[in-house]
Amino acid sequence: MVRVLIAAVLLASAAPVLAQQSTREEAGYKLAQAVCAECHGVEPEERISPNMDVPTFYDVANKPGITIVALSVWFRTPHPTMPNYVIREDETSDLSAYILSLKIQ
Repeated sequence: MVRVLIAAVLLASAAPVLAQQSTREEAGYKLAQAVCAECHGVEPEERISPNMDVPTFYDVANKPGITIVALSVWFRTPHPTMPNYVIREDETSDLSAYILSLKIQ
């Protein structure tokens, strides 16, 4: 009985975090479609990007060492081949959440 109660409390406390994560992933997905999809494959099932010289988000997510910190740094580093689009702090978090959702567990 105590284990069931503890499990229920843990699940209830995790629900807001999971909902927030899901919201961030959804916002990141929408942003990726609007801003990134011209060059990157952003759909979960895409394995080839429209621009063959850039990785899909799936490939990025599954590179060794990719974390939310690594993505945040990468988004803030100028890349000569990327369009001149400044990613805001909230967009960085959203895109990172979406990309990391594509990681194979």
